Order: sequence, then structure tokens, then C-alpha cells
Amino acid sequence: FKLDIPAAEKGWEKNDKTIILLDGERLPATFDLGWLNYGSLASYKVLEPSTKEITKKLVSEYGKDAVNGVILISTVK
Repeated sequence: FKLDIPAAEKGWEKNDKTIILLDGERLPATFDLGWLNYGSLASYKVLEPSTKEITKKLVSEYGKDAVNGVILISTVK
């Protein structure tokens, strides 16, 4: 059995072109977030390209790959 969810309701998902920034340094999009030590995280933010306006802002700030979303991660210093 498989429930077919309309594309509009599926939401955003990380893919192999999503921008991942760890303390301002870009990581490979294939980086496995499971390798992070969650005890050392200060914060994280997922910037989803949910509207044309948001996508345009992300692209202007982070580059063309931002159409696939941006994940910002900060660690405890």
C-alpha cells in the first residue's frame, strides 16, 4: 500500500545540491548530517525555497544552488 501525496503537500526535502554551511564554511551537499555531534551544536536553520520571492532572495545571497535549499549550522565555540 502506498499513499500518494500531491506534490504541493510533500514539502521540501534535502537533496544532493542543497547548500550546507557549517560555521560559514560550505560542506559538500552529500555530507551526512548524521556525522554531526549534536552536543556541540549552537543552532541550525533550514531555509526552504518555498516561494518565488524566498527562492530569489536565497539565490542572491547564497548562489544558484540555493534553489535546492540552504541549511545553516552553528557550533559552540
